[in-house]
Amino acid sequence: MKQCRKSDHAQHPQGRSRLLEASASHRLSWLAPISAWLENEAILGYVLMTPALLLIVVFIAYPFSLGVWLSLTDKLVGKPAQLHWPAQFYASL
Repeated sequence: MKQCRKSDHAQHPQGRSRLLEASASHRLSWLAPISAWLENEAILGYVLMTPALLLIVVFIAYPFSLGVWLSLTDKLVGKPAQLHWPAQFYASL
């Protein structure tokens, strides 16, 4: 393998850029299939919506569903939950 000297770059200004392009294309060759996949707008849309959907599920849907579950049971600390849905909700109507 040829050693690059500073004088080589002075004589061949494109030599360094070709070297960098070759090494960059080799390092990023595994990104080519992912990049090709993300060119499809439908797939890109799902990829961009996934983090927002995860945040909604973690901070809104899970606490809401847990609140509904706790309202349908007589859960106390240290005791198992027992479902008392019909008695609690039909009595309040």
